[in-house]
Amino acid sequence: MSNTALFINYCGIPGGAERRFARTFLAIQGKNKNVFLIINKHGREALEKKGITLGKKNILQTDSTKEKKEKILDKILTLASTWLIIKKNKIHHVHYPVDPSIYTFAHSFLVRILNVSYSLSIVDSSRVSKNDLSFLQKIIWKRSIKKASRLDILSDGIHANITKIFGKLPSWEISPCSFTDYSKSHKGSTRRDFNFVMMSRFTQGKGYELLFDALEYIKKNRPLDINKIGKIGLFGDGPLNTYIAKRVQDNKEFKIQISYTDNPFEVFSKSNFFLSLQKSENYPSQSILEAMSCGAIVIATDVGETYKIVPDGIGYRVNPTPKSLALTMIDFADKHDNRAEMSNASIDFVKKTHTISRFSTYLDNFLRDASR
Repeated sequence: MSNTALFINYCGIPGGAERRFARTFLAIQGKNKNVFLIINKHGREALEKKGITLGKKNILQTDSTKEKKEKILDKILTLASTWLIIKKNKIHHVHYPVDPSIYTFAHSFLVRILNVSYSLSIVDSSRVSKNDLSFLQKIIWKRSIKKASRLDILSDGIHANITKIFGKLPSWEISPCSFTDYSKSHKGSTRRDFNFVMMSRFTQGKGYELLFDALEYIKKNRPLDINKIGKIGLFGDGPLNTYIAKRVQDNKEFKIQISYTDNPFEVFSKSNFFLSLQKSENYPSQSILEAMSCGAIVIATDVGETYKIVPDGIGYRVNPTPKSLALTMIDFADKHDNRAEMSNASIDFVKKTHTISRFSTYLDNFLRDASR
């Protein structure tokens, strides 16, 4: 296998995809000495703050230290730095793990000139029609996909959406699973700080509106069941901070705490239920994997391919309506008979099916095929 590199470049806090592929690189590195990681300086430092230490072996670092959104000049400098690294280290194939971007677009014009092929992963489930892409994004995505040697697509649903938008795709594969780092996961004692927990970025589409509408339904239609709900924890940060704070004030009848944590496993280990209420897709949520690994029972909106990560007997899938969610929360907050059994089943399921070993073996083989 010729020298191949994963390219990770981002600003701010590393998302689930960045963390997942950084860990995958470390796993592949042990069995494939020809795989490198090209990463910006800020990205490397941010990953290390999250406990992902990359070390020095096969790490190729660009100089970008931007913590906020890159401007055009920053992107040009990163491109120049990246291609100097590619040529200096005789990289013959580059994999871009997080959707088409200006970097894949630029690469698409250099494939034949510099004889360096590329592949990419498509992980964004929110792109369901052409209207979900700006005019410029349509151009970038279309050309990046067309010129890629191979596509790694996170789910069947994403594959269907991308095919609907762009038509016939080049060679592609569906990822067999997702995973997270389970080294900190543990099932806590019988003491529970929260009955229900949500943990995600405070932004549109994550289901916070649905949760508060469900609480409003309980107040109006089932007021005697308010105390059954117990304490609710909302962990996150983002554009909806003000909106969420106001909705909490409007629902003082419930015990709701807004907070933030760098250790989700500690929170999940002391929670009975985890709510994953995304509008279009919950698969393959990192937070669901983290919650399950700690024995928190997942209640998720039954959308997209959620059934793959919350199958029958492992958690509960609900219709994405306030009434359905409200009645489910009341029903299961009051049931204790099979809670321990389902909690243990969740732990077994996630640690057997969504593993770094399974995903890294898949990606290693994918890169070997894509770089031929």
